[in-house]
Amino acid sequence: MKRILQERSELENLISINKINGQRESVSIIGLVYSKRITKNKNILLELEDLTGRITVLVNSNKQEVYGKAKETLLDDTVAIKGVGNREIIFANELIYPDSRL
Repeated sequence: MKRILQERSELENLISINKINGQRESVSIIGLVYSKRITKNKNILLELEDLTGRITVLVNSNKQEVYGKAKETLLDDTVAIKGVGNREIIFANELIYPDSRL
């Protein structure tokens, strides 16, 4: 699954979770969904893990396309996230499954 996602051209700045620095930057990561919960503000918090670590990803309820995909996401799904953040949290702008082609 990871190899399929790595071939996607739209995943620029693709890095491992442990390589994300403390500065706010645009990143793409690939990982397994470790946990999923909904905040009191109706946002979705995904915790993704890869072989190097774990990170929290916030999917804002105002971003309807990404939010819709995140609602359907199950634990242990392999997904790619494009977003902006640091080593604490990534704010998702796009969620990509291995089989989805646009």
